[in-house]
Amino acid sequence: MTALTFSRNSKIPPNPWRVSHGGPVNVGYTCHMAAIHWAFMTLGKSQIQANQAVGEFALASCIGCKGNGPHGSLDPRVYGEVFCRSARKIPNKNQLASMVNVGDVLITDNRVWPAHSLVVRQKRGPAHITVRGFNNLGTLGTGIRDRYDPVSHNITQDKYWRNPLTGKFGTVGVDLFVIRYETYMQVIRVLGKKMLG
Repeated sequence: MTALTFSRNSKIPPNPWRVSHGGPVNVGYTCHMAAIHWAFMTLGKSQIQANQAVGEFALASCIGCKGNGPHGSLDPRVYGEVFCRSARKIPNKNQLASMVNVGDVLITDNRVWPAHSLVVRQKRGPAHITVRGFNNLGTLGTGIRDRYDPVSHNITQDKYWRNPLTGKFGTVGVDLFVIRYETYMQVIRVLGKKMLG
């Protein structure tokens, strides 16, 4: 169980990538759910077990399952509360290399209601830091909406930054934060004990 294993797991499309909400209702993964899935695989869980854990975590906050509205994917506010409180803001592109490492999770926009999650795949110096993710279309402008993006993206390139000097990341230009691998996995271990025994 290492950061390198987590980064390598992000090269594997989550399968299954849907969560059953009972009966005919199946909801597809989000980027946050994919990151959680890969983290459970890093603990040695199978894809099916990882999907089960992701499903239990998502269903616990689903308003549809509680009879209060439509079924949805993982509530980003719940993800923010559980995973993102320790996230550190990356002030600008020039500080990216000194703040991230392989296996870290990057989130966009804010800690309370994160818009996107990415896994740091490789770091080969300040000019080569790649990420992998799910549903990267809105943030990176790559891949297919609501699907796994099978390409690693070198986010040191200016094309992935709306304004590299002020730290505005992605196609929309939002803040970028980093969650250390060790911190992310501490949360996964606690959830794993609750959900998978």
